[in-house]
Amino acid sequence: MTFATAFTKPLQTTTMLRNRYYILNYIFIVCVLILLVNDHYIKFSYTGWLSGKLSDVAGIIILPLIIAYIFPKLGKAAIAVSALLFLFWKSEFSQGMIDFYNQYSFIGTSRVIDYSDLLVFVFLPVPYYIIKHIDQLNSIKVKQINPLIVLIPSFAALIATSPPASFYYNRSNADLKCYNCTIKVNYPQDEILKKLKAQNIIFDSIKPLEKSHLIKNQEVNFYKLNQLVIKKDTLSNLEFTMRTFKNGKTKIYFRGMHISEKLSNEKLEKALRKYYKKLVFNEIKNRIKNTNP
Repeated sequence: MTFATAFTKPLQTTTMLRNRYYILNYIFIVCVLILLVNDHYIKFSYTGWLSGKLSDVAGIIILPLIIAYIFPKLGKAAIAVSALLFLFWKSEFSQGMIDFYNQYSFIGTSRVIDYSDLLVFVFLPVPYYIIKHIDQLNSIKVKQINPLIVLIPSFAALIATSPPASFYYNRSNADLKCYNCTIKVNYPQDEILKKLKAQNIIFDSIKPLEKSHLIKNQEVNFYKLNQLVIKKDTLSNLEFTMRTFKNGKTKIYFRGMHISEKLSNEKLEKALRKYYKKLVFNEIKNRIKNTNP
């Protein structure tokens, strides 16, 4: 081992230990948690301007820190690189890359082209300050943790900005929610609606799901039925999703309904869900089947 090698090796080790705190700090970890919670819960449960921008704020803080950690020679230049990447991501020029990625990836991603999102650049001084002064910021460092434990979830948070497709099909504000309660019907949606209308079942509201990479070549609509009488039972505020595939077959999701009973425990809720799921789907299948061709 030469003198130069003996001198530079400890120096490189020290640099690596120092740079790990770009991502092993409380500000970075909190931003990753905000990104995950906002993209997969808050953004869809509490839609608004704040929830729409919150992920961009968190993302523009953690992205330069990740780049500076992976490419330590960049140093503070990671700020400029991050700004350029963010600008590209928010432009129409990134759509081809997004479509290509979504064709082969198990984790889907998407974004809305909105140049007002570039206002989050005002938060770039935060990662800049961390990169420049990390040696003095001992109070925010998270020690004795492998950087991969933080790095891998942060990549997932940046990429997986959309929840899985099942989230869209099953989301409901009903008293009794029925998750993944589905049947398949060998008709497209327009044919199903005609058959049910002939049996005096007319949906009170229909709302299409906005197109995204999650539902390519599919027709997805949300339906609400204010009232459905089945024998002696009168059910109210029933929520459905219908998802028609390229082959013309449709998957019907029964998302939930209003109930007057107070659910005192999980066992009772499970029993009611099972009962109403069977009751509703049997009725729908019978009405479709009994419609004259």
